[in-house]
Amino acid sequence: MQLDPKPYRSLADKLRQIIMIFFSGAMLLIFAFISVNEVAKSIVNSRQQLEALAQVTASNSQGALMFKDTKSAQQTLNSLKLIPSIFAAELYTVDGNKIAFLEKNHHIFLPVWLPGREVHFTLPVKIENEVLGTLKLHAELSQMWVELVTDLGVFGSVIIIAFFVARLFAARFANKVTHPIYDLVEASVRVSQSENYEIRVVKHENDEIGILVDAFNGMLEKLELRDQQLAQHRIRLEQEKMAAETANAAKSQFLANMSHEIRTPMNGVLGMAELLLGTELTPKQRRFVEIVHKSGETLLSVINDILDFSKIEAGRFELEKIDFDLHKMVEDTIELFAEPAQSKGLEYALHIAQDVPDAINGDPTRLRQVIGNLIGNAVKFTALGEIVVTLSLDKTTQPTTESPLPKIRFSIRDTGIGIRNEALPMLFQAFSQADGSTTRKYGGTGLGLAISKQLVELMGGEIQVETLAGQGTTFSFAIPVRHAPNFIQRPLAGPSKLEGLKLLIVEDNQTSRDILKSYTQSWGMSVETVQDALSALELLRKRPENEPLFDLIIIDIKMTGMNGLELVERIKADPELSHIPLIVITSTQFLGEAAEAQKSGFSAYLIKPIRKSDLHQCLLNALSNDADLLIINQKSTGDENQSSTKLNARILLAEDNPVNQHVAQFMLQGFGCSVDIVSTGKEALQAVLKDRYDLVLMDCMMPVMDGYAATAEIRKRQKDGLPPSFPIIALTANAIEGDREKCLIAGMDDYLAKPFKANALFRVVKSWLKPIRDFDIEHDIEKETVCTPKEPDSTPESPISASALESIRSLSADNGDDFLKSIIEMYLSNTDSSIKSLEKAWLTGDIDLIRSISHMMKSSSSQIGAHGLAELCLAIETPARNHQYDKTGKSLINIIAEFSDIKKCLESYLND
Repeated sequence: MQLDPKPYRSLADKLRQIIMIFFSGAMLLIFAFISVNEVAKSIVNSRQQLEALAQVTASNSQGALMFKDTKSAQQTLNSLKLIPSIFAAELYTVDGNKIAFLEKNHHIFLPVWLPGREVHFTLPVKIENEVLGTLKLHAELSQMWVELVTDLGVFGSVIIIAFFVARLFAARFANKVTHPIYDLVEASVRVSQSENYEIRVVKHENDEIGILVDAFNGMLEKLELRDQQLAQHRIRLEQEKMAAETANAAKSQFLANMSHEIRTPMNGVLGMAELLLGTELTPKQRRFVEIVHKSGETLLSVINDILDFSKIEAGRFELEKIDFDLHKMVEDTIELFAEPAQSKGLEYALHIAQDVPDAINGDPTRLRQVIGNLIGNAVKFTALGEIVVTLSLDKTTQPTTESPLPKIRFSIRDTGIGIRNEALPMLFQAFSQADGSTTRKYGGTGLGLAISKQLVELMGGEIQVETLAGQGTTFSFAIPVRHAPNFIQRPLAGPSKLEGLKLLIVEDNQTSRDILKSYTQSWGMSVETVQDALSALELLRKRPENEPLFDLIIIDIKMTGMNGLELVERIKADPELSHIPLIVITSTQFLGEAAEAQKSGFSAYLIKPIRKSDLHQCLLNALSNDADLLIINQKSTGDENQSSTKLNARILLAEDNPVNQHVAQFMLQGFGCSVDIVSTGKEALQAVLKDRYDLVLMDCMMPVMDGYAATAEIRKRQKDGLPPSFPIIALTANAIEGDREKCLIAGMDDYLAKPFKANALFRVVKSWLKPIRDFDIEHDIEKETVCTPKEPDSTPESPISASALESIRSLSADNGDDFLKSIIEMYLSNTDSSIKSLEKAWLTGDIDLIRSISHMMKSSSSQIGAHGLAELCLAIETPARNHQYDKTGKSLINIIAEFSDIKKCLESYLND
C-alpha cells in the first residue's frame, strides 16, 4: 500500500509558525515571571501591613492587661472589626487566660491549596521588657488576590493583543521574504513545463535571494545559449554524418594498409633472424638470435592484437586451429619475462603437471598473447616474492555431451600489490586499470586484460581472478583443447635412465622445491628436499652407514645464510661426497657469477625458470659427464661487439639543465659529433644564424624563449632564405599524448622523450643525418655507449636507480667513475639551489617560477635515476601549467624529504 504524500506547506507558513512559536514562548515566559513576582510581592506587603496593625493593637492593650481590665481589652479588639481582612483575634494574660476575643462570621472563598490564603500572627505584649500577655491575630487575603488577579488579567490581555499584532507583522514579514522565492519557484515550474529558457525572474532585493535570482537568470541565459549552440551543432552533425560514414567505411582499408606497413619491417626482422639461425653460430650467438626471433614474434603478435582489436569488438575475429607443442610454447613465452622478473629479485617458476598433453590443436599465437599479458602484469605489479605459472588439467569441470573436450587450466600467481575489491568490476574493461594512479606509476594502456578476456572467451573459456589487496593476485583461465596425435615431437630420453636414482634438492623457495620434486619424481627418482645449505650438510654427513649416498644433488645458487656456491665448495672438500655430481640452478641476474664460479666443481647449471626437458637432459648429462652438454639454458654473460656508423656531424644542443647538457654532450661526442651547447631558445636562434649546424636538439621548456617559439622563429627565418635548412629534434620530459603533434606543428622534425638512452638518441640523430651525410666511418658505438648493467647495488627502497647510474657511467671512455661523480656533484648542487628557489617561489605564489623549476628538476632527476623525485616534480608541474599549486605546502615538503634521501644516497656513493 502506497502512502499519501505529505501535505504541501508553504515556506511562508513555516516561517510564520517559527516566528510565532518563538514569540509566544517568550511572552509566556515573561508572563509567568511577572505573575510569580507579583504574587510574592503582594503576599509580603500584606504580611507587613498586618504585622504593623498587630503591633499597634498590642500597644493599645498594655493597660488592659496590666490591670486585667476585661472591658477595656474587649473594646481594643472590637476596634479591629473595621479591618475587613481580620476575621478573629484573642488577647491572653501572662498566665494564659483569655480576657478578650473577636470573631467574625466570615467565609473565605479562596481554595485551600492556594499559598497566602490566611495569615496568623502571635505577638507578645510588653512594657519595658516585661511580658504582660499575648495577642493573636487571624487574617485572610481574599482582597489581595482579587486585586492581583485583576492586574494580571489586564497584563495578559495586553500580551494577547501583542500576540495578534505580532502575528500580523510576522505574516507581512514572511510574505516579503518568501515572495522572491515564490517567483523563483514559479519560474522554475514554467521553465520545466514549457522548456522556455527566455523566462526571467525580477530581482527585488540585493541580498542572498537577489544573488540566487541573478544566478538563476544567468543559468537560464546559458541554457538558452546552449540550446542555440545545440541546434547549430545538430545541423553540423547532420551535414557531417555522410562524411563520417564515408570515413568509417575507409577505416578497414586504413587498418589493412597500416597493418601491412608495420608487418613488412617486422617480417624482415623475423626473416633475417631465421636466416641467421641457419648459419654457423656459437651457442651464445644462437641463443641471442633465438631470443631476438621470439621477441620479434611476440612484438608482431602485440601489434596484430592492437590492429585486430576492432575486429574482436565487431565479432569478425577468427582463431587459428593448428597443431602445436603446448609445453614448448609456454616455456618460450615465460622465458621472455625471465630477465625483468629476476632483475627485481623475484622467484620465477613454471610447473606443468604430468597429465597435461604435450601437443594440442588451437591458436598458439593468441594463447601466447594471453599468457604473456598476464605474466607481464604479474612482473609489473610485483616487487617482492614470486611469480608462478602453472598448467594442469581442470578438475572443476567434467566433459559433457555439450562440451566433451577436456580443459587445461592456466594459472599465473604472484605476490604483488593485489587488487582492491571495489576495482574488480572495471578490471577487464578496455583502456582502464584498476587504479588510475597505477598508470603513471607502472605504465600500460589497460588494454591487455580486456583483449585477454575476449580471446579466452573466443577460445571457449572464462578468465577468473582471485586477489587480496597487498598480498597478491592469481589470474586463471581454463579452455577446452583438442589433442594433436599426429604432431611430431622430439621424444625425451627414456626415463628409465633416471628411475631409481636418489636425488637431493637444496632450495630455499617452497614453490621451486615442489616443482623440482614433482618433475623428478615423475621420472621415477627418489627425492629428498631441504630448504637451506646447513640442513643439506647435516643430512649428508649424519646419514646412517647402510644408507646409500645421493646420486645427484641440485643446489640453488642464492639462498639465505650459506649460499649455493659455499655449499658446493663444502661438498667438494669432503672426500666421501666430492664424487657426487652437483647441478646448480640460478637466475639470469646471477648468471655471470655462476659461470665465473664454475671452477668450484659443480657439474652443470640451469637457468630459472626451469624447462622440464632441460632439467631432464641436464640430469642425464651430469651423470655422463658430457662436457659439451653441461651448461643448459645459458644466457649471455658478456657484451657483443657490433659495428655501427660513427656520425661526423656538428650538432647544436639547446638545453637549460646542466645535468642533461653533460649527459647528452658525452653521448653525442661518443657518436663522433662535435657539440655546441646553449641554454635558451633565444641563444639557439642566435647560434643557428651565426654558424652552420647539421642538426639541432631542442629542449621544449627553456627560459627566455622556449623550444616551440625558437623553432617557429627558425623556420620563419628559413623561409626567407637564412639560415639553411636542417632537422630539429625535440627533447622533452612531457611524454604525453599530443606532445609529438605539438612539436611537429611548431616545425620540429622529430620527438625524443627524456630520459633517453644512448642508442635511442643515436638512432634518431642518425636517421635525420643520413640524407645529408655522404660518408660513414666504421665505429663500435655499442662499446662506447652501452654496457651491461651490473648487479643492482640498491634495494627496492633506494631512491636512485642503479641502472640509470650505470648508463651515465658507460658514457665515459674508460667506464670509470670520474665522469659519473662529476655529474652527481653537479646534480646535487643544482638541485639544492633549485629547491631553495622553489621554496621562495612557493612563499610568494610565483606559479610560473614553480612550473619552470619543477620541470627542470623533473628532467634532471629522471636523467640521474631519481624517478621518485621526478614523479613528485611532475605532480607539481602539471597543475602549475593550469595556474594552480598546493598552497598547503605538502607537495614541497615531500620533495624536500625525497631529495634528502637522494642526497644521502648519492653522497654515500661519492664518499665510497
